[in-house]
Amino acid sequence: MTIGEILSKAILNTCLGMGTVFFMLLFISCIIYMFKFIPDGADKNPKQEAEMKNTGSNDKEASDEEASYDDEIAAVIAAAIYAFEEDKKDILKSEGAHQFTARKLNKR
Repeated sequence: MTIGEILSKAILNTCLGMGTVFFMLLFISCIIYMFKFIPDGADKNPKQEAEMKNTGSNDKEASDEEASYDDEIAAVIAAAIYAFEEDKKDILKSEGAHQFTARKLNKR
């Protein structure tokens, strides 16, 4: 095979690979574009909307539950951070942290 034949095959392979990638990106962007045509289920019938308006107290209870749930999550995160900090202090105090030393290695 001559250098010209090798280069022509290499260019053909490069174009084929880049074309495949470009086509797949175009295909994915078309799929993402089509998502706006899929209904999201937010359309409710008027009867359901009227029922939701009549039960306004349920919204307050739901927000109270969300607030208590958020407080629980904040408490769990704070406890995890505290436990991590305590573990770090224990590791630094232990003798195992001071066992390792760095030495220079010389080739002979």
